[in-house]
Amino acid sequence: MVTKINIKRVKTNLVVVTCLLLIITFGSPVFANPEETNDELSIKALAFALGRTEAVAEGVNKEITAIKAMVEHIAMDDKIKAAVPSAASRMAEIKNIRPTIEMLFLAAPDGNFVASDGNKGSVADQDYFKQAVQKQATVVAGEPVVSKSTGKLVVMVATPVKQNNQIIGFIGAAVNIDAVNNFISEQTIGMTGYAYLVGRSGLIFIHPDKEVRMKRNIASFPIFADMWRAALAGNKVVTQSGNNIFVCMRILGTSWVVYGRAFKDSVIWEITGRIKRIPGGLIIQR
Repeated sequence: MVTKINIKRVKTNLVVVTCLLLIITFGSPVFANPEETNDELSIKALAFALGRTEAVAEGVNKEITAIKAMVEHIAMDDKIKAAVPSAASRMAEIKNIRPTIEMLFLAAPDGNFVASDGNKGSVADQDYFKQAVQKQATVVAGEPVVSKSTGKLVVMVATPVKQNNQIIGFIGAAVNIDAVNNFISEQTIGMTGYAYLVGRSGLIFIHPDKEVRMKRNIASFPIFADMWRAALAGNKVVTQSGNNIFVCMRILGTSWVVYGRAFKDSVIWEITGRIKRIPGGLIIQR
């Protein structure tokens, strides 16, 4: 049975010690579930899982930062600025030399746009565009969608186009996130644990199980929904149920949340040095 996270009440001195150790170690708010945290190795296992999930979050942040920088660079293109409000031909040229971009568009501040393929429309009702207008900054959409043309996950990004320090429009791009997907698939939390990503609506969009990704919503699972909401608010959350350790936190610069799942027994074996990694496998020291 999973003990629910209770941020306001600390029931035992042991929980206080656990939380303080984690906070001191990692320097940010962490909420820990008291179940089965009754020895030093358990505390170390929680801290290990937290540290690995933080590393995953930093890696995803780097990939997203690179995507944002690419779109911001496009917004500084002089030919696009000169062609506002219509720059379809120039955007088509840029799209052709950037294989991760599936579509580019140039939108007026009211949301009406022309795309790199010449199509026109409006993004005035899209949350990411509204935020870009409001913040006057680069914004990544709350979660990716599946591209109809390629079947890949793409994320929408919008950034202002400025001339003489005045916003004259917004560049938008649909960018495939293969790099993010590949990075997540290579990560482990301990020997057998893994990471996955959740969007602003709770949709799980990257997960090692194809039956889960783009099909399940974290909000359907109460304990995970509590963690997710706490992470969106800027907290780092750790909880444990039996042999399972779960960690979640928000990816900076987005409204995405990364979850790390680890298995306590395998983590303990690893951190006690009884398991060593070698090329092509593991050695278990008895």
